[in-house]
Amino acid sequence: MIFKNKKWLALAVVALSLICIFTLLFIYKSTPEKLASEETQKKTDLTNPIFMRGNGYLSLNKDEVFSISIPYIFGEQNITNVESVVSDNDQALLEFSDTSGDYVFDENTNVNSFNFDISFKSVGQYVIDKVTIVTSEKTVVVDIGHFIFDITDSSDSDLALFGDTIGIQSSLDNYLLSIKNENKKETLKITSIYAKTDALSLESKEFELAPDGLFSGELSTSISADNPKYSWYVIKPKIEYSVKNAKQFFLSNATYLGLVDISQHQVDIALKNKRGSEFK
Repeated sequence: MIFKNKKWLALAVVALSLICIFTLLFIYKSTPEKLASEETQKKTDLTNPIFMRGNGYLSLNKDEVFSISIPYIFGEQNITNVESVVSDNDQALLEFSDTSGDYVFDENTNVNSFNFDISFKSVGQYVIDKVTIVTSEKTVVVDIGHFIFDITDSSDSDLALFGDTIGIQSSLDNYLLSIKNENKKETLKITSIYAKTDALSLESKEFELAPDGLFSGELSTSISADNPKYSWYVIKPKIEYSVKNAKQFFLSNATYLGLVDISQHQVDIALKNKRGSEFK
């Protein structure tokens, strides 16, 4: 359109400017409303406590008791008056310990740990993905993730741990192994270091340990991108070694991966995959 009259040209410019201003005001006004809506939705999602699903491989001896901690997020309603925790696996024995942590993540979100002991009566490989929590008010089945328990009946070992017996780290990229050959005469040949689940695998190494020899080093971990429902991981590898051509096993220490500082990403994973993991 060609404006021959300057007055009409000026009016057109003013009208166009007003349209732009009102458009910008609308966008500015709607953006906080959208953010507020998302924040309200997040708060609504925490009406019930939500367990942060974990993934892990744990090698244990028959009847060995392992204390496991499962983090969960909650708003105003916490998990209280717990009487027991059980599994539908008849070989597993569970005993509730306590809830701990009470870490304030943000103004709407708190993080706690649900702690219980677990042991197995028989040798074999068992999967625990759900537990039943019994309180004085209700009984709730919750999905806590996917944990493989590899149960053996190993005898006394020539290997021993040195340093911490259980580790907690923020990194998901490695596992620190520190072992010692306590055999004063024989060299040990490490043939396998094993920890594997549907979402995690641990680097294996082969090496020899001289009498009284030490090994301390990081083994890399690989986390599958095909399993985005897990917020954290735990590994307790099984080490296979030979001495005088006789095969033996050693059960290494446990390390929690990704549990030093809970991130927004981990909380978002729990919120996105809350179905089945809510305590309600």
